[in-house]
Amino acid sequence: MVKKLGDAGGMTTSEGKEIVTFTVHKIVKDIKCTTDYAEKPANGHYVGIYMDVETTPALLKQDVNYFTTNQWSVVGPDGIEENSTSGNAYSCLNEAETLPVQLDKATHRKGWVVIDVKNTNGRLRLTQDTFEGGWEYSL
Repeated sequence: MVKKLGDAGGMTTSEGKEIVTFTVHKIVKDIKCTTDYAEKPANGHYVGIYMDVETTPALLKQDVNYFTTNQWSVVGPDGIEENSTSGNAYSCLNEAETLPVQLDKATHRKGWVVIDVKNTNGRLRLTQDTFEGGWEYSL
């Protein structure tokens, strides 16, 4: 599903109950790191994704309850999807600035996810292992 900044996305159970809604508000290429221990990006560039995520009481432990570097990928202008977006991203921002690794049910959080990528042009994809499809944003 192709999205623009500010468009809402979400996930439901197989019974149609909404479990997660999210909005990507900002995508920042070459985001400035804030930690004292920040390393250079292993793949060339850090990209920051600022999200607003809300889970409902219907969210169960087996449902997706996280938005981390592993759920994001980049398809470069050449059409090739990068193999990894983790790199050194963990070192860029302080924990207080980032989304938690896991979100419990009935929570509302805002924060950054940072990915370490080769390309800063192309398409940014968000996929979840337990749900079909995904969301795509222009870089």
